[in-house]
Amino acid sequence: MSAHCVQGRVEDTLRVEHGEKVAERHMFCFPHMIACSTEFWFHHFARKGELWEQSMDCICHFIWIIGALEHRLNVDRDAFIHAVKLDEGLVHGDGQGLVAHEHAFRRYVERRGEYLGAKPSSMGAAFNPMIATVLPVLNEASHIGACLDSLIQQTYLSSNHVILVLDGGSTDGTANEVEAAILRSAHADGPKIELHSNPGRFVAEGRNLALKLLPASVTHVLELIGHSTVKPDHIAVLVEEWDRISEIESRPLAALGCRVTSREGELEAVEAWIEATLASPLGSGGGQFEAFKKASPCKIPAFVLHARDALVAVGGWDESFISSQDSDLSMRLAAEGYALWRTPRATVRMSKRTGLKRWWKMGHRYGFWRTKTVLRHPKRMSLREYLPWFGLLLTLALFALETNLWVVPIGAYGGALTLEAARMVLRFKRPSLLFGVPLCIFILHTSFSIGLVDGLVRRGRAATDR
Repeated sequence: MSAHCVQGRVEDTLRVEHGEKVAERHMFCFPHMIACSTEFWFHHFARKGELWEQSMDCICHFIWIIGALEHRLNVDRDAFIHAVKLDEGLVHGDGQGLVAHEHAFRRYVERRGEYLGAKPSSMGAAFNPMIATVLPVLNEASHIGACLDSLIQQTYLSSNHVILVLDGGSTDGTANEVEAAILRSAHADGPKIELHSNPGRFVAEGRNLALKLLPASVTHVLELIGHSTVKPDHIAVLVEEWDRISEIESRPLAALGCRVTSREGELEAVEAWIEATLASPLGSGGGQFEAFKKASPCKIPAFVLHARDALVAVGGWDESFISSQDSDLSMRLAAEGYALWRTPRATVRMSKRTGLKRWWKMGHRYGFWRTKTVLRHPKRMSLREYLPWFGLLLTLALFALETNLWVVPIGAYGGALTLEAARMVLRFKRPSLLFGVPLCIFILHTSFSIGLVDGLVRRGRAATDR
């Protein structure tokens, strides 16, 4: 590429207004000429190994110096080099991205929001990141079709959206349902859907595999599961909220979660009991099922839109976690200084358990892995999750003292369950909740509490892990 071509490209694309200041159209000519003169050498002689890495660092440092001098930007050198290396082509060592000095700075702008002090949204260009929806699945034949259809119907640009399904060895025809959805999406001119095998079977392995398979152009990764659906504007709303929150958040935004609601259609009896339990403060635990009402920073967002560079920076998901891998990831992102938010404007409809036995297993597994998470991240501890144990120990202590006061904690607990059940009946207009809610809350508290202790004494996986 000649210097003339580069100059012409810059003249056509670069005219950024910031207040009354206008960037000069030719200010990138010299850096572009330097980059062009070095492209051939990089491309043919320094593609691999330590020499390539050192060369990348040198040219990125040079571009950073020129940019800082030309624009008087307060740009962190290491962050800039990291952002440039993540750009399409650079991670593969083809040297192509180094030709465009302007392009390197624009990519840095997109990831860090620093360009003449302006945010991406103030540049006059639409914020349309390349998004990959990642779906680890295992025996989801009854749900995956509806899930993929809801993604095919997204109003977001299909050309800026790719879907990766990671199958952990399904035996119920899940792969057939995915292949049918691939055809439907192609016929509807929807997003590209890819089906891959996940030898690791579990969620963390599937998501990490997706990070390796994704095109370099993907900047954001959306988490979903096979038994969920989303509204047609789900991705568009998340992107809009991401851009808005980035304007007011001083830290780099790494994760944006959403609300979780019940699936569409009439719920079965036990399913309705569980849904009401999760809608209750006694059952949600302030986790992914919390019914929050306004956008705000949070510790553990649910069904998250992630910045890909943030995922790469912390090493992705920890595959030692069968469950609570999202909690572990969120804690590591927060520790690295990233911002984590959630918004009620985007919702995920999720099919819940339909049997009390599965409900018990879920509670035990969540408790088991919560202990594993807390052992690694003590800040994840929530005293409210240990209240059932405090109540049990208090009851036993009072009983051991041979006093009738031991009935007080039991009566208080039973009264709280009854009042909450009555509230849920009034809310959902379903009389069976008067029996079902106390039962499901009791099962959840008991199984979760046992899981907490099991996680402390048992190494490896929980007994209820599939």
